[in-house]
Amino acid sequence: MTHISVIGCGNMGGAFIKGLHQSGGHTVTACDVDTEVLDAIEPYCDEITTELSVAAEADVVVLAVKPDLVGAILPDLELGSDQTLLSIAAGVPTDLLESETDATVVRVMPNLAAEHGLMAAAVTGDVTDEIRAILGAVGEFAEVDEELVEEYADSEAYFFIGRGTNVAVALEGALKCKEISYEHAEGFPAGELKHGPLALVTPETPVFAVVTGDDERARKTLGNIKEVQARGAPVIAVTDGESDAAEIADETLMIPETEERAAPVLANVQLQLFSYYLADALGRPIDKPRNLAKSVTVE
Repeated sequence: MTHISVIGCGNMGGAFIKGLHQSGGHTVTACDVDTEVLDAIEPYCDEITTELSVAAEADVVVLAVKPDLVGAILPDLELGSDQTLLSIAAGVPTDLLESETDATVVRVMPNLAAEHGLMAAAVTGDVTDEIRAILGAVGEFAEVDEELVEEYADSEAYFFIGRGTNVAVALEGALKCKEISYEHAEGFPAGELKHGPLALVTPETPVFAVVTGDDERARKTLGNIKEVQARGAPVIAVTDGESDAAEIADETLMIPETEERAAPVLANVQLQLFSYYLADALGRPIDKPRNLAKSVTVE
């Protein structure tokens, strides 16, 4: 059983811990200077503490603190070469992390913990190397055909579907699309199409289908693709090529084959890129979406 120590239990750290709790199979220790934060997260942990020394006993140490605190905290952790440091702190240079510890350093995008619940998988030994490889490969494959964007830039709405972990990818894809393009976009579990969303499908509503692997869920999603195509909707498959999605769909956004639990990360990148280029084609202010702020100032 992997012993995981989470340093910093605010929004990111708290979401990470809850993801671990749901997946099970780990011993989780939470460390934070704020005792109220610890009290709130206690039901999801095996132990809570304010002492950084707890990190010495962990197999994996998760760093989820503010960037300006990293430099001061790392030396006190005293991590060894047999430990893994997983950083979900945004804006911290990798060279700083590597220079201050003997542990194996793995950088992971912060939004994984809060939005997709994939972090629990990322800290297990069989996926850590895969995550490291993914982060290096994103820049190599992440391209969206601008002609594809132009073809669907005047659509009435955009729908996103997926099954299993790809449901979260569909929801995130729709969120990013509406956030920066100002176009109507909705994400749904593919199995719920017949419970309402299918009535909205027309030739003017492209459907993004996230299909990874070739298991039963993937094959059922292929059936959903055919359903929306029968109503005239064009389908853009986000796929790793393991299933027949690329052959069935009208357009394809390819991702590399990878470990099942890591594939949604790559699919999410492709959908975010489509949203970016769509917003750019429509002349939207991508860096300053209307009515949105970088920080929450009101409840």
